Amino acid sequence: MDPEIYTSEWRSDSPSESARGEGESRLTERSRRAFLAHMRQELRTPLNAIVGYADLLIEEVKQQNLSALLPSLQRIYRLGQELMTQADEFLDLAHIYDLGIYRPQARSEEKRREMRNHLVEILDICEKLQFEMERRELDELLSDLRKIYFVSRTSIGLVDDIIQFSQNAFGKFRRESETENVHELVQDILTTVRPVRPGFTSHRNPYPSRLLVADDNLLNRNLLSRQLTRYGHTVVVAENGEQALEILREAPFDLVLLDMMMPVLNGYQTLEQIKEDPDLCRIPVIMISALDEMDAVVRCIELGAEDYLSKPFNPMLLKARINACLEKQHLRKQETKLYQELEANYSRLKELESMRDSLTHMIVHDLRTPLTGIITSLQTMPLLGDLNGDQSEMLEMALENGETLLEMICDLLDINKMESGALKLDYEELKPAEAVGAAVKQVLKLIESKGQILRIDVPESLPPLRADAGKLRRTLVNLLGNAIKFTPAGGRISVSAEALDEPAKILFTVRDSGRGIPKEAFAHIFEKFGQVTTGAACEKRSTGLGLTFCRLAVEAHGGRIWVESELGQGSAFFFELPLLPQE
Repeated sequence: MDPEIYTSEWRSDSPSESARGEGESRLTERSRRAFLAHMRQELRTPLNAIVGYADLLIEEVKQQNLSALLPSLQRIYRLGQELMTQADEFLDLAHIYDLGIYRPQARSEEKRREMRNHLVEILDICEKLQFEMERRELDELLSDLRKIYFVSRTSIGLVDDIIQFSQNAFGKFRRESETENVHELVQDILTTVRPVRPGFTSHRNPYPSRLLVADDNLLNRNLLSRQLTRYGHTVVVAENGEQALEILREAPFDLVLLDMMMPVLNGYQTLEQIKEDPDLCRIPVIMISALDEMDAVVRCIELGAEDYLSKPFNPMLLKARINACLEKQHLRKQETKLYQELEANYSRLKELESMRDSLTHMIVHDLRTPLTGIITSLQTMPLLGDLNGDQSEMLEMALENGETLLEMICDLLDINKMESGALKLDYEELKPAEAVGAAVKQVLKLIESKGQILRIDVPESLPPLRADAGKLRRTLVNLLGNAIKFTPAGGRISVSAEALDEPAKILFTVRDSGRGIPKEAFAHIFEKFGQVTTGAACEKRSTGLGLTFCRLAVEAHGGRIWVESELGQGSAFFFELPLLPQE
């Protein structure tokens, strides 16, 4: 392993000999620690398997009421836990230093003997249990027991190997030999993971924040406060959980570092109250404690703690954990801010829409009265005297456009009423053929003027339905009007109706042979003021009010409306109404 790889992060391009030596020393120490960590994992893995499988077997025998097997399995479980503790003591880096330098042989031999004795006892218990399980034909339990036996036998040799390393290798670990001693997996980690640069802890935090440190020990509070202040944070301290809660309720904080063991209120109780308070529950909390107790860690995480740090903690690790926690908090705040902005913008948009609709309703309502007067005046003009051909034609065009405009105004007013729920339907019994006939009669003259072919397929035998006659007629007129408008002269238009059995409905269909509608327009073609651009000249299809009225009128009856179309092949509008009204 080339030291250049690991030292380029923190030394100059032309390092002095002392810097080079320091880099090599750091590399050697890092390799040593990585190897020892790997050894710790190699030993803890089988020991953890002993404890884990014993725990599974204990649960199984309890469920199967095999109480005679329980004491032996519980003994294996306890021996496994003791082995884990002994492995931690032996493989603790500082403890290994003592073993390797001061009392290598005596202390190592003592540990080896203790661990071997425990493993031999586990093997002996397994042999006795195996005989009993075979006699009872407990094959599933026997499988897990054999795993414990195999792992225990393997661990004896592993303990001997590690003891041998502590006696002979430690204290003489050098770069020259590390390629022979360090496991290839350790080498891979050292090559992949860049070393942390010296001075890492002095770098300022990208998120300078306001932190609360709660710890009953004055030295701990002062040390932690100084470290966090050096990282660029503003730090406030509390001596116990009760004081911490008082401080949190007086001013905002970005993060709380909470000691577990405190008087008045311990860390767990304080965390509990923080997470139950709606004003404080969003503040992230990192628990810190010298108490290495798994139940405490699990319960704190369950309550909502962001992280858990054991004392004494490494300053670099402390900073990394706090930075990660504050970054998540920063992102949460940004997300909350964006959500609030979206909510405010949405509320403002709804307010503006309401104002627009109110203004539109007022204007349109006021337009209807003078427009009705204009139409009435135009209708009475022939009574004043004979008109020549051109005059009659102009009058007819004015009346036609005036009535179209009046229908648009009525559509818009009715749409606003339906959207607000103010429009009530006047139900009556209708025959589908009569409803279609009334609508066709209203547009027949326009169809004839364009030379279009109309086909009607509405059997008289269709069952009657209860609906609002005026709204149903206008729905059909709007759909027929669209078909007429976008079907070329000589084109075909059809209107049909058929009965659907389950559930009992009438399906109406209006087809045309026009230009068709692009599929991307299907989603908004029924929206208010929604327009579809078609054709080479980008012609817009109507004002977007007629189809909106159709949708609202059909939905008010408890039905649904949709369109099927392909460009160049015409369009088909469908809507279905229940035979009985959805009141």
